[in-house]
Amino acid sequence: MVDAVVEIAESHRMLERSRVDMMRAYAETDRCRSEFLVGYFGERVPRCGSCDNCRSGAAPEPAAAEEVPFAVQSRVDHEEFGTGMVTDVEEDRVTVLFDEVGYRTLSLAVVEEQRLLRPAGRGDVA
Repeated sequence: MVDAVVEIAESHRMLERSRVDMMRAYAETDRCRSEFLVGYFGERVPRCGSCDNCRSGAAPEPAAAEEVPFAVQSRVDHEEFGTGMVTDVEEDRVTVLFDEVGYRTLSLAVVEEQRLLRPAGRGDVA
């Protein structure tokens, strides 16, 4: 019983830590802030044109949907982190909200090279 409570508490702490990491990423991003914030919830919107990054010209153009290997809102499996939903895809990284461990931002190069993500529910590697 105690072990189960400790495990739940640790899981909750990891989720909270991942949320703090995402807020730090929001503060440090050069992307469109609206695009980033909506991506946190698993949606995609065009650049807003009015946030500080858009006005300064720092915000890069988002990648076209056909250029990214994982669709936003698709479910994926990871051997260590379990099942999750893709919430954001950038040129060089993918962010996934994993059911058990919270948000993780992963390098696309590493994910593709080591085949770390696969469509959820499939036993074979993507």
